Amino acid sequence: MAVDLGEKIKNLRKKNGWSQKKLADKLKVSNATICKYESCAITPTVEMLCSLAAIFNVSMDELCGMQPKGTVSLAGLSDGQKDIIRELTEDFRSGAVASNKASLEKYALLGRIVDELKK
Repeated sequence: MAVDLGEKIKNLRKKNGWSQKKLADKLKVSNATICKYESCAITPTVEMLCSLAAIFNVSMDELCGMQPKGTVSLAGLSDGQKDIIRELTEDFRSGAVASNKASLEKYALLGRIVDELKK
């Protein structure tokens, strides 16, 4: 692989403030398995890579070093939260956010964001 997968797993684990045991518990594997992943003694299965990507909230491409950072995974978000992210993304791409075009729609979107954060 183009990236040291073990180092990537370790960095993502530490970024989340998790011990090897906590990650192992989340994945329902032993601490030794996480240690072996991080030291590249063994390579996770495709199924385990999917689980790792979901737990760390990154894409498989990012986990495996095949895509630059900047991708946002919508895994685990509600449909309402996904809609908000899509709308914001469209606004940033169209330049509406950069040009400070405030409208009732934008205030309504901000209200939806606040409502989602309260959940």
